[in-house]
Amino acid sequence: MNKNINEYRRIAPHPNPLPASGERGQTDLPSPSSFISPRFLKRLISALTLGPTALVMLVANPITFLMVVIPAFLLSAYEWIGFIRAVPRHKIFTVVVGAIYIPACFAAFAALRFDPLEQGWFNVLMLLLAVWASDTGGYIFGKAYGGPKWVPSISPNKTWAGLGGAMLGAGLVTMVGGLILYAMDQGSFAFVTDFLAGALLGFICQIGDLFISVFKRRAGVKDTGNLIPGHGGILDRIDSLMMAALFSYVVLGVL
Repeated sequence: MNKNINEYRRIAPHPNPLPASGERGQTDLPSPSSFISPRFLKRLISALTLGPTALVMLVANPITFLMVVIPAFLLSAYEWIGFIRAVPRHKIFTVVVGAIYIPACFAAFAALRFDPLEQGWFNVLMLLLAVWASDTGGYIFGKAYGGPKWVPSISPNKTWAGLGGAMLGAGLVTMVGGLILYAMDQGSFAFVTDFLAGALLGFICQIGDLFISVFKRRAGVKDTGNLIPGHGGILDRIDSLMMAALFSYVVLGVL
């Protein structure tokens, strides 16, 4: 009899079993350690050191702006040449796209800075903050909530939750920017319009990221270079900014 009871205890499932370790992420919020990896730490250090410096130089005056933008343009062109060399086919198409896209994005960024209304510094400041908020919001929401993938064939790590976080982050920044302009008596404050414009900009940032990812996949590379620790090349760092600048100038005008 005791033998039968022991055998039952051995094979019978517990009425309230604890979830396996691999199942905890399905119901619990991720632990802080899930956000931190060696690559993330490198990205964080690079962002904290290079980000403020670039921000100040881009906003301070036209001379320091050009001191940042011209080298960035040359490095972007150099990395695109790497794409051309690496793609197994459609090289002419890659040449044409790079010859149009890179100059157009940098020209739009410069046009926002050299605004005839003399608020170019504010244009660049809000654009940079919106792009960084989009990247940050996308990363945090993507890590925290995960869920269905957005475009797994191009970027396996991007999720719909991350897209929502990116749009939310950029929308909040542009809304604050509109409020600041209103306080400076340089515009009218439209809560919904400013937020929606920023959310659309956040979406465009993600499209810019995907655009470069397409060519990285075609070239068979993970990063466009190794210039910036944790980030890769210059195109890895400014892919969202490039398309956001082009979109802001052509479609929205001034943020």
